[in-house]
Amino acid sequence: MGGHGDTQDCPLDAVMRFSHAGREAQLCDGVDEYIRTVRLMVRRGAKCIKMASSGGVLSLNNSPEDRQFSDSELKAIVDGVSRSIEHWCYLDEEVADMMKAKGVILVATRYIQEDLLAGFRELPPKAIEEIEKLVPLSSSTYGLAIRPGVKIALGTDTTVAIRSIRSPTGRTQWNCDTRLKAGMTLLEAIDACTATPPAVLGKHAPLAGRLREGYDADVIAVASNPLEGIDVLLSPRL
Repeated sequence: MGGHGDTQDCPLDAVMRFSHAGREAQLCDGVDEYIRTVRLMVRRGAKCIKMASSGGVLSLNNSPEDRQFSDSELKAIVDGVSRSIEHWCYLDEEVADMMKAKGVILVATRYIQEDLLAGFRELPPKAIEEIEKLVPLSSSTYGLAIRPGVKIALGTDTTVAIRSIRSPTGRTQWNCDTRLKAGMTLLEAIDACTATPPAVLGKHAPLAGRLREGYDADVIAVASNPLEGIDVLLSPRL
């Protein structure tokens, strides 16, 4: 809601008609309106609320550094629905420590950043500038979340674009490699790809990520211990 979710290259009345028609994107202005909008979305069947507090790299009229909510609005948002933080480009030690203390999950999306960087010549100049600035920054801050033990879930954000790695296995391998380089152990990287993601949705998550009765699960047999080499999971053989 708001920020990167506000399609500013469309006329405002078109965006508002889209919202009133019951679609997923909504604009909020003020604490009371935010609370009312969340209740409306829940009534419409939403199981997850995503809030964009700033612009994004592909936003045409704002940037990731343009904060678009007041302190009181952000407090209402965090107190009301915060379970995870996506993208993490501007993460610092203070935020990482708070996430660890409050059990907030980080959904790191390094894959899409590198993917956009690889194909950025197709993008508008403003987006290219933002991507070139953010990719090195997010790479350097990844370890800030890993060191204090913040829970991290696999995220690709690939609804935007997939260029360089097209198979799900390839994307998972890329994300695992990135996590290992940033300081994760093999077990932590495997957990980030399997057990942790369902926790992002809390009670609304499908029964997945665990080997338990009643859970959906894909069980595979491998030829060696993945804790001695994760490639055995990333290069499956039928």
